[in-house]
Amino acid sequence: MVYSKIDWVFINNDWLAHMPCYIANFLPEGISYHSPIKVEVLNADNKPRRPFKYCNIWASHPSFMERVEAVWHTLIQGYTILQIVKKLKLLNKRLTKLNKQHFNNILTEAEEDKIALDQVQKGLQLNPIDQLLQQQEREQYHKFRRSSYLAESFPQQRRKAKWIKLGDDNSRYFFSVIKYKNLQQAITQLKDSHEVIQSENAKIADILVEFYKDLLGRKSQHRTRAFQSF
Repeated sequence: MVYSKIDWVFINNDWLAHMPCYIANFLPEGISYHSPIKVEVLNADNKPRRPFKYCNIWASHPSFMERVEAVWHTLIQGYTILQIVKKLKLLNKRLTKLNKQHFNNILTEAEEDKIALDQVQKGLQLNPIDQLLQQQEREQYHKFRRSSYLAESFPQQRRKAKWIKLGDDNSRYFFSVIKYKNLQQAITQLKDSHEVIQSENAKIADILVEFYKDLLGRKSQHRTRAFQSF
């Protein structure tokens, strides 16, 4: 019997970047001329850490700048580039802790603040001169305004990141966003001069033509002099 190495495992740069430590085991061939290859990743239990991503809404917290300045004024020995790297790692931990403490459940908090504001306003409608309800309404209003802004800003940043990632690929997501933006800019209905809503394209076009005719003037059937002679 003659043995020859005819089975190979091929990898690329992405494989090396995500799974640098692995081993290939060639199993017994059985009745085949080829050996099954089992690729195992070493230290598979150690999951890679998620990359740090800065969130814009962190800057809205009152203690944000205080935490950043405290880290940046920390005394670290070594070369300048080493000091910067260590400070950034330390700042990563501080901002991650800030996110867990104050921004981990922003969507839930916004919904709870909305319900609380709604209850206070309903009570204020029944008793509008109640000073305690007036004070609660002002507090809940400002609280919900902030939480709703945070709840809107966070998904907005994620959508922008997704757009940058997938927009250049001409993917289905890219075309769906373009279609949605075009739909937002489209005119689907207009009121005519009789305050009747028109939704047909031909009638909408007539309404626009009449509007600009009244705004810019109509074409005259006879030429008129621009200057009068004296």
